[in-house]
Amino acid sequence: CSTMDLKLIQEMFDKDSKVDETNISFEETRSPALLNKYLKLHTNIKLMLSKAETDMRIMKKQKWEYYSGKAEKPFELKILRQDIPTYLEADTDLIKLTSKVDYLKTCVGYLEHVVKNLHNRGFQLRNITTWIKYTEGAL
Repeated sequence: CSTMDLKLIQEMFDKDSKVDETNISFEETRSPALLNKYLKLHTNIKLMLSKAETDMRIMKKQKWEYYSGKAEKPFELKILRQDIPTYLEADTDLIKLTSKVDYLKTCVGYLEHVVKNLHNRGFQLRNITTWIKYTEGAL
């Protein structure tokens, strides 16, 4: 995800999502900080995605003008209007930008699941507490 890659985010959450069952009160106090950490990441990457999508729209227009012969320095070959989409699909600059957009969408999707998981963390911690009490015969 540009400043931070998806694998690193996944590794961070693997570590952060582990619960110390011997110290549930600490885990409960840690929850807001974890949520804030991943909400910030989600927000920053979502903004990066928005910029990349804007860059994509601008580049598509520029490339369309280039291939249709309307740019300052047009494509050297004369191509039919119906063939322009084929050239756009094969354009390496557009392919790179499309890959970036797809990657950022994947990061945003992953972080949305992380944030949802962290919203449910209190419920999960209460279940662990109940289970521990049950197994110790306190319930």
